[in-house]
Amino acid sequence: MNLQDQSASAIALVLAAAAIGALVLGLGFNPDPSPVAQAGASVPTPEATATPTPDPNATPQPTPTPTPTPTPTPDPNYQAPNLVKVLVANGTDIAGRASAASDTLIANFGYNAVSVNVSRDLNTLPFVVYHIDRYDANAREIADALGVDRSTLGLMPDNPPVDDLEDAHILVILGVEPVAEPE
Repeated sequence: MNLQDQSASAIALVLAAAAIGALVLGLGFNPDPSPVAQAGASVPTPEATATPTPDPNATPQPTPTPTPTPTPTPDPNYQAPNLVKVLVANGTDIAGRASAASDTLIANFGYNAVSVNVSRDLNTLPFVVYHIDRYDANAREIADALGVDRSTLGLMPDNPPVDDLEDAHILVILGVEPVAEPE
C-alpha cells in the first residue's frame, strides 16, 4: 500500500469516528437498547400524587420530645492528675517495685509520681493508699491502676510511714499483700 492509499484510509477512519461521535452526541448515549430509547423518544414521567389534606376534626397527635441524655456530673474530689503529687513507697525488700508503680502512674495517667523506700521495718507494712482530703477520687483511680483493693484506701495518717512526705497528696505503700484467712 502506498503513502497516498494510507492517507486516504486514515482520513476515512477519522471521518467515521467523527460521524459516530456526532451521532452519539446528537442522540445522547443510552446503554438501553430498547426501541424507544433507540428512536430518541422521551420516557414518560410519572404523574405527581396529591398530598392528603389534614382532617380539621382529627385530634392532634402530640409531638414526641426527645429525652435529653444526662450529662455525667464530674466528681468534685477528682483533681487533674498532673497537679496531684503521688509518693510511691516500697515497703518490701523487692527492689524496683515503687519505681515501676511510679512509672505506670506517670505514663498511663499523667500523675506527678515519685518513688522512695520506706525507712521502717520492711516486709511488715500493709499495702495501702493514703490520701489527703479532696483527693479520694484520685486515690481510687490509683488503687485501681495498681491493682490494689479499694478497701486499703484511707485518709493520710498524722504520722505517715515515710520520713518525708514531700508534700504528697497521695501516699502509696507497696507493702506486703494480705494473706487470706483459711476458711
